[in-house]
Amino acid sequence: MVISGPLVDGLNPAHPDRSVIVHNPAEARTIVDSLKESGVDFIEVSGNLTPDEYYAIAEESKKVSMPFAGHFPQGVWATDASTAGQASIEHLLGSLEESSKNFDQIVHLNDSPPASPAEKSARALTLLKLEVNALDLERLKNLAVLFVKNGTWQVPTLVASKAMSFLNDEAAVSDPRRAYIGGQDRKEWSNLRAQSLKENPPEYWELHRAAYQEELAITREYHRDGVSILGGTSAGGAPFVIPGFDLHSELAALVDAGFTPLEALQSVTLDAAKFLGRADDFGTVDNGKAADLVLLGADPLDDIRNTQKIRAVVVQGKYLDRAALDGLLAHAKESASH
Repeated sequence: MVISGPLVDGLNPAHPDRSVIVHNPAEARTIVDSLKESGVDFIEVSGNLTPDEYYAIAEESKKVSMPFAGHFPQGVWATDASTAGQASIEHLLGSLEESSKNFDQIVHLNDSPPASPAEKSARALTLLKLEVNALDLERLKNLAVLFVKNGTWQVPTLVASKAMSFLNDEAAVSDPRRAYIGGQDRKEWSNLRAQSLKENPPEYWELHRAAYQEELAITREYHRDGVSILGGTSAGGAPFVIPGFDLHSELAALVDAGFTPLEALQSVTLDAAKFLGRADDFGTVDNGKAADLVLLGADPLDDIRNTQKIRAVVVQGKYLDRAALDGLLAHAKESASH
């Protein structure tokens, strides 16, 4: 496991139960030093920092040779984060906006904070209108060139984006895989969905789904242009994303975005090892490397969805056949029900 420790965030953090809060740039630098001293592997930045706090984290991380990754706050864009040395950017943050022909209008709107929840909802709708169907391929190419130059990895988390864009679909609440999610999380997801349905008109959901299609297109163009991309799901952070199961969904989404099945598999194996600078240790099945194995009943290179046809797993040298795996699933479902 490669672990960041707590999220580093500003006031009103998105995840207060697992964040450390900074109040100014000096404190941000101190927290980076403290986390390095505690033995974390990297710094994970979140979205409620001020730009000054964010850049202080970037500078201090570089000073103490500590990678930083994750999100970035309002007032910082993907190009800024890449230039500042952020190792990876989650959820294609900033890409939809910075590749839009309407980017100047988007910046102006973002610089005017909403005065009320109603205004916030209206602004979200306006932003979607400015982002969707406004893709500027030249601007997108410039982003890709910068990311390649700076070695900035992208983690599209397409499955999380899709889940959020289909919250108004009844399938979101009838997914049988929710039986593996604990009751508290299911309740929070349901409350979030109810709030979103209350706040947003039908047009919002249509635009949100169009934005998801554009994220697929952006991922496709980045891949063609040589941007380094990792497969990830944001499970545990994104609602209606099912840990484990939805990694298979993400692999399928990457194939929909132009990856070959082999490239999709590499995005969560070899490429992950390369990102961590550990390709000599794991990431491929080779003599002397560490590897857990998933044994399939059909070839995923023929159809990426064959990764779901799991016959057995070898984990830390222990062989688990289908019956053993089914037993683990039954136990997980039973635990979630309590």
